[in-house]
Amino acid sequence: MLVVAVAVGVAAVSGGSEADPRTPAGLPGLPAPFLGTAVVGDGELTAAIDAYGDVVDLRAPGPAGRGLIDNPAARQEVGSVPADTGIVPRASVDGGPARPLWRADSVSQRYLSGTNVLRTAARFGPVRVAILYAARGATLACLTRSTAGSRVSIRAEDPAVRSRLQCNDTAARRIVRSAETSGRRWLSRARPLGRRLSVARTRGPGAPGWASRMYRR
Repeated sequence: MLVVAVAVGVAAVSGGSEADPRTPAGLPGLPAPFLGTAVVGDGELTAAIDAYGDVVDLRAPGPAGRGLIDNPAARQEVGSVPADTGIVPRASVDGGPARPLWRADSVSQRYLSGTNVLRTAARFGPVRVAILYAARGATLACLTRSTAGSRVSIRAEDPAVRSRLQCNDTAARRIVRSAETSGRRWLSRARPLGRRLSVARTRGPGAPGWASRMYRR
């Protein structure tokens, strides 16, 4: 049986002493947790998500709005981000201890083609779990998908974050489904620094080359 739980926590900026918490180690070839690798938003709310499906920054209204999750860049730089910062999905397999996705055997992440839906997939032995994030207005929607027959549980304890988060309910499914099927080529339509994208690139199966390079960086 697989149980996925989302915990929300807030911590103070590190002072740099040996007693400070340490950022958990990432998987080989992937960045450390709590460093944003992708952004999900819909104008009013903006969420930064790390390579393991953790929501590491949440702001409203817009990317310059009030921060609802405390994860300063200075603390990221010195490697003292506590393991309960932000929204951290945790998976429990066959009744075992709940583990974050940076403890999985493998993790991958991508945007669903032509959409602003972010999918993070992890493997714990034969068990697989996926987390999908999408935004609409002031709401961040979260859906979990896992091995058939598994049980999935989501919770968000921080009231400020809980009011913005919809997980595994009718509202969340509606938001993600709408974003999956809307056909909006939100990323391919962008024109960085005024450069025009070719028709071939905007009609490609995924993001244009400049966006892929930015995402990897």
